[in-house]
Amino acid sequence: MLKKSIIILTIILTDITGNGIDDSIKGANDDIWTRINAEHINNMIYDINTHYTTLAAVIASNPDCIPLSIRRVFAHYIAEYRLVMKDVTQLIWATYIFGIYGDIVEGDIDDDVNSKTGKKSSGDTNPLPTDPSSFAAWTKDTTFAVMLSARIAKSGAFDNLEALKRTTFDTWGLDTGLLRGIMQHIVIPHYNHTDSDVVSIGDLGAGGGHYSQWFNNTGIVNAYAFDGINDITNITHGRVSYMDLSSPIISVEQGGRVFDWVMSIEVAEHIPKQYTQTLVSNWNSMARYGMIISWSDQLMGIGHVNPLPFDEVKEFIENITGMVLDYNLTYKIREGCNIDYIGRTLGVYSRPSR
Repeated sequence: MLKKSIIILTIILTDITGNGIDDSIKGANDDIWTRINAEHINNMIYDINTHYTTLAAVIASNPDCIPLSIRRVFAHYIAEYRLVMKDVTQLIWATYIFGIYGDIVEGDIDDDVNSKTGKKSSGDTNPLPTDPSSFAAWTKDTTFAVMLSARIAKSGAFDNLEALKRTTFDTWGLDTGLLRGIMQHIVIPHYNHTDSDVVSIGDLGAGGGHYSQWFNNTGIVNAYAFDGINDITNITHGRVSYMDLSSPIISVEQGGRVFDWVMSIEVAEHIPKQYTQTLVSNWNSMARYGMIISWSDQLMGIGHVNPLPFDEVKEFIENITGMVLDYNLTYKIREGCNIDYIGRTLGVYSRPSR
């Protein structure tokens, strides 16, 4: 019985983790799970759980009956199985939300929605793939891209289901190079030149709040995250507070919130043009010393309705806020960014009196 469980579990895990799967399937770039019948996956998961439970019960009652070398092998399988279960959960998510059995969490759909629909920022179209496999993948991605694009609020905020997906599967973007640059070139020098309290940063359009979480973990920054996604506070378990940046925010003169620095990373391109001046005015009203802004210049991306070239962004922000681009800080922080499109479009704006 025990030997049979070990053999069966080894076979199933070898299959489900990808070891031993036919090379023609392993070599494909599109999602492998779309090639496996959902019922087959369910059966494998049931068998794995059954045999794992059996072996665990045996080991718990008599640890010496299974050599440590074998248990180590299965420990590695468990680690792989955990990743597999994440993939399976993503497939279930897609089925419930879109009614299509396919992977909408991994891949480049979020980063390049217009390329999936054949649209370039210049207005030209990409040629459709001709071979059956590529065309099938293109069709699936296009379907998901259109569905996701339809889930953008009029204010430019993501639908709360999109936020829940990114929070659940941990797919919010995070540029740690940008964060380190802000610490090195803004936060630390601030402490060196003033006797002020802890530096405060307001992250406006924070998504899942990972930037503010990173700052708060340093212990020398108080960061606060805000976003206009409906129910974002519950989705992020209190990490992010609700704020509609497309509507005027109470100014500091009226008792509104103010931070030493405001950051807004890859937000403005999602805000419709008619709300852009309000957005920038909101940034300005909450920033004591300056702002760290990344405003995409590319139409590609889910909900990118208002991309602008950097020169236009600079002129627009300076005219509304009275701040000026700090070329030195901008260059230094851009240099450390890990994400190309953030490093290319980032600007640091300071009040002249700073």
